Amino acid sequence: MKEIVDKAKKEMEKTLKSLMRYIKTVRTGRAQANLVEDISVSCYEADSPLKQVALISISDATHIVIQPWDPNIIKDIEKAILKTNIGVTPINDGRVIRLNIPHLTEEDKNAIVKKTRKDAEKYKMNIRNIRKKVNNTLKEREKEKEISEDDCKKAIGEIQKFTDQYMEEIIDIVEKKGKEILSVS
Repeated sequence: MKEIVDKAKKEMEKTLKSLMRYIKTVRTGRAQANLVEDISVSCYEADSPLKQVALISISDATHIVIQPWDPNIIKDIEKAILKTNIGVTPINDGRVIRLNIPHLTEEDKNAIVKKTRKDAEKYKMNIRNIRKKVNNTLKEREKEKEISEDDCKKAIGEIQKFTDQYMEEIIDIVEKKGKEILSVS
């Protein structure tokens, strides 16, 4: 029974980490390396995160500069940035790529916050699905007399506690990101 609860907790933790990776890529109107660092670049017959093939720096609040370790892959980086559709057009001067992060209007900010909240619902749904699957497994084991009714209820209670905890964390992460987006001038 403990292994079932631990497995569920690990799956919920994976969902939370996935949300955190997604949140890092949400535009705030301020230049941030994490906006582009995990973009997958196809080069050398493999896919690599941008942070492994280039130096990413912030020159000011609205500019990201990407300097590839190998100048021969600059076109691959440019293509990967365009493919991700992050709302910026790369400027390639042959040595570095510059990204001008435009200021967001209030309307843009509100739309991004709304989309982020909507996307967070998918992660909440994933947590609820994990809970449902584990609860069904526990009830099935109880029915098959593999675990007692008390143990089943205890495990279901633990799963609910983890579910509530991860739901709260998702809400907190999304609300913090929303405040960050709305506070950028």
